[in-house]
Amino acid sequence: MVEPTIFQAFSEWVSQNFLASAIAGGIVWDTIKLNLYTPFKNKLGEYFKSEEESEKYFETINNSKSVNTKKPYRDIEDIYEEVTGNSMPDKFIEELKEFLIANKDKIEMLNQEKGDFTSLNQRAERDINNVKGSQTIINFGG
Repeated sequence: MVEPTIFQAFSEWVSQNFLASAIAGGIVWDTIKLNLYTPFKNKLGEYFKSEEESEKYFETINNSKSVNTKKPYRDIEDIYEEVTGNSMPDKFIEELKEFLIANKDKIEMLNQEKGDFTSLNQRAERDINNVKGSQTIINFGG
């Protein structure tokens, strides 16, 4: 079983305890950033010194494996302190939870689209056949 990222584990925890959707494994960072970073920044940007710090935090929780899958808010706090050098504000977890609840529809859309798009780096000595929907043949020679 693949270990969830911190953000996946936190979203799973929120979905089990509140009306939100969990982020499925396998959604690549670029897709999450494109769809969820702006709402994240709008909701939680005030807790960071700069947009770069905000983006670094969001990227880190989306790419780092969760250590505390049963209590992922501890990972959220640890990464916040690591990225910002400050203690996590009291309202941060609550506002991150609200962010997930408010973006439930986007998260569900990403989870559905995950099945329609695969991001792979493939190498082969022969042809690679990717069959999903319509057949695509990528010829690498040979």
